Amino acid sequence: MLAQIALNLSAPILLTRAALPALKASGDGLVVNISSGLALIGMPFYTTYAAPRPGSRTSAKRCDVSCAARACTS
Repeated sequence: MLAQIALNLSAPILLTRAALPALKASGDGLVVNISSGLALIGMPFYTTYAAPRPGSRTSAKRCDVSCAARACTS
């Protein structure tokens, strides 16, 4: 269970971090994070799926702020 939560939280962060240099170099990049409504409505047995979603959303927002300071878009 903890491994699934760690993966669901860290994968989008690490992939975005790895892609940012190429996106910046292209001058035309966009990062889109997609999730489902299950993270918002509290379905039984989906705790390990839903738990990392707020962290992923917060990370994406912080990436926006960081990129804005560096003149890139995420």
